[in-house]
Parts: sequence; C-alpha cells; structure tokens
Amino acid sequence: MFVRDPYKRIASAFVDKLLAPNPLFWKLFGRSAIERFRGVDKNRKCFHDVTFSEFVQFVVWAEKSKRELDAHFQVATEVCVPCTMKYDFIGKMERFQEDAYDVIDRLHQNATRHALNGNMASLAGDDAVMDSVHSPYRWKIQITRCISWHESLQRVWRKLQLRGLVEFGHPFPLDETSSRRITAAEFIALANTARRDSNPEKLRAQKEHVLAEMYRSVPLEVLEEMRTVFQADFEMFEYDSSPVEIFERSSAFSVKNVLDFRTQHITNP
Repeated sequence: MFVRDPYKRIASAFVDKLLAPNPLFWKLFGRSAIERFRGVDKNRKCFHDVTFSEFVQFVVWAEKSKRELDAHFQVATEVCVPCTMKYDFIGKMERFQEDAYDVIDRLHQNATRHALNGNMASLAGDDAVMDSVHSPYRWKIQITRCISWHESLQRVWRKLQLRGLVEFGHPFPLDETSSRRITAAEFIALANTARRDSNPEKLRAQKEHVLAEMYRSVPLEVLEEMRTVFQADFEMFEYDSSPVEIFERSSAFSVKNVLDFRTQHITNP
C-alpha cells in the first residue's frame, strides 16, 4: 500500500483530472462542484472551468455525505482499510523511489532493479510527459467541444509545470496556429527539451510554492473542514494536518497565479 499527504493528493487530483483537459472528469466532478458551489445554470454543457476552491469544497462534501466518492480523492484509510487488511508494506509517495526499491528487494526482483538501474525518476518523468500529452490527443474531439485546442495544450504545459517537470521559466512555446498543427510526438519532444533544461533544485522549490499558492485560494473554514475529513489519514500515516505553508495566510510566496495557464511568465513580486 502506498499513501500520500492528503493536501498534496487533492492538489494533484485537481491538476491531473480537472485543470488538465479531461472531459470525463469535467463531466463527473467538475459539473458537481460547479453546480453545488457556484450555482450556475443547470442547462450548462461544459464544466472545464471548475476552480480549485470549488473542487476542495466538493471533496469535503463528498466525504461527509458519502456520495460521488472516487479513489482519486477518497480518504485512504477508507479505501485501503489498513486496520482490517494486514499490509506487508506501507510506502509513501513522498519517498517513492526509496520505498519502491525496498519492495523490489524484498521480492528479490533483481532483474527489475537492474532494468531500472537507478533511472526510476527519469523514467517516471518520461512516462508522465507521454501520458499528459497522449491522453488529450485521444480525447481531442470531446475536449474541443468546450475549449480550443490551443487552450488544451496550454493546460497540458501548465500541468507539467505544476507537477514539477518543467520550470516556470519555460513559457508555453506555441501560438494558436502552431497548436493546431503540432503532433503529439512533436509536443512531447518540446516538453522533454524543456524538462531537460529545467534545474532539479528549482523544480523542487517550485512544487512547494505551487502547493502553498493553490491552497491560498481556499477559504480557511473549508481547509479546516478538509483537515477534519482527512484526520484519520493524517494520524495513521504521520502527516502534518496543519502545515504552516498552507494555513498561515500572512506568509508571502513568490509564485502567483499558478493555475492561470494563460500566464506566460510567473515572476517574483
């Protein structure tokens, strides 16, 4: 069993499933979040513009009501029932490489370890880029019923930045005409070039700033409800339920408008 800090997990679910172009999750959870917490016209067809604050409110509501739950955001102790199931190993996504190698060694999978050969992080990055690009290309017809293809690729690029794969210093490289013409393979090549040119230390700091800035858009009373909802996960897996970088609103952060995929450059204040 592998677990993750609930705050990071919910932020990741939003970036991967709602900010990134995903017509299925827009319809499932974007729609519910917008209709419940924005109060828009019920005849609305597209729900691609759900905000992170609305999504967090939806997650809290879903857990409290036990309706519309999904494994991407459900409380881990409810999904994996560690008090009932005797797991041989509980790892953490925050130290995935170290814990994954531990599991591989325990299973005596020497060939797997040799194949990875210390390149797990690089291979994971390659896979993340390919999946982030190929999925929207498969869903292009459904996506472009709600947003332009140019916006779709802007969202993909911002997703790669928010996930700590591409520095904010590498702006989205395409205009609308280029977006219409570029193939998935060409876009992957652009993303991988930017990824290779990004500084690993800056990427780590970027991910921390992104998390803090995303949660600054969520009202404190909603954050307090979220903390209560995920309390079992915080306690059982030893995560901080009240991290300063999320709950201390007087702190200044150097990243602004991190979710605005149309912003080409994000600069320090």
